[in-house]
Amino acid sequence: LGGTLIDLFLEFPGILLISCFIFNFKGTRKELEHALRTSTTVYVGNLSFYTTEDQIFELFTRAGDVRRVIMGLDRYRKTPCGFCFVVYYTRDEAENAVRFLNRTTLDGRVIRVDFDAGFKEGRQYGRGKHGGQVRDEYRETFDADRGGYGRDKQDRDEYLKNLDSGYDGLYSARNDDEYRESYDADRGGYGRDRQDRDEYSDNGGTSYGGQYANRMKRSSRRSYDADDDSSEDEKKKREKF
Repeated sequence: LGGTLIDLFLEFPGILLISCFIFNFKGTRKELEHALRTSTTVYVGNLSFYTTEDQIFELFTRAGDVRRVIMGLDRYRKTPCGFCFVVYYTRDEAENAVRFLNRTTLDGRVIRVDFDAGFKEGRQYGRGKHGGQVRDEYRETFDADRGGYGRDKQDRDEYLKNLDSGYDGLYSARNDDEYRESYDADRGGYGRDRQDRDEYSDNGGTSYGGQYANRMKRSSRRSYDADDDSSEDEKKKREKF
């Protein structure tokens, strides 16, 4: 595996930049190649967030004497975030770990074991914007062992949820203002529906209804007056005869 990685460096020099980011390695290509050829440290990925240091130690002692296990942690929460480093005493033990433990199952997950350029303080923390691993930032599928959906998706869902809640709250507030029967000086007095009813009563009904009612009253009054005039004329005629 080490030779294959070196061949990649020779064939694709640009891969050094990717490797330097992955290993957080500061040095030349030759220095990185040498570190990978001689390091007694392996990187373990695709762990469950719930896998313990004791479980890792128990599995990796099958490849040799484990000197140290460094759990990968969320940079902000300081909780496990799905990777670790295992440091052996010898190079042969590290090679055994890569050869025999890569793609084995631990805690119900198929883990990945690779050579590492060597652990340095600070590398135990995730480098994603939320503090965990970058791979967990943008995951669209649900992974119960690694925090559910990716943090980016969780943020989007939370944003949309809050947006909907804000709209519902605004709509509800508008409804409250529309039909409020009690007086609230801070929110425009009575509800608009109450104000409309009061205005309706003051104007004798709606605009059309009020005018129609007034016309009916005037028409009835004219009819009554005409009847009175007609009766008076008839009375005068009878008196003449």
